[in-house]
Amino acid sequence: MIDTGSLMYPIVTLLVLALIMLAVARLLRPTGRPAARPKLVYLIEDHTDQARTTRYWAHVHLSREKAKAEVEESAARSGHEAVRWEDRSAVLHAFADGSDGTDELYRVVSLEVRPEDEVLI
Repeated sequence: MIDTGSLMYPIVTLLVLALIMLAVARLLRPTGRPAARPKLVYLIEDHTDQARTTRYWAHVHLSREKAKAEVEESAARSGHEAVRWEDRSAVLHAFADGSDGTDELYRVVSLEVRPEDEVLI
């Protein structure tokens, strides 16, 4: 026969430890609310090669200014002293400075994120 009195102490101890762990986890969680999802993200199209294909950088930016700074950094590394920007509503075009508008280097494109879309950043 099993002595239920001897089983009661370990069961109660495990329950108390589980409650303590839940309380600590709740205190360590920042707010209890999920992180806000972005409504707009920015992708960078790379037009530096002469091929007729569009390449996207494997990085999503949450701010248009950060994407713009990243493009300027990349252009400087590629040997372009300055970048001339043209803002055409939702698309920001980067041209080599001094070009007549045909030497497009990059595009910063906004992409709207709908709530049902899955975004992994």
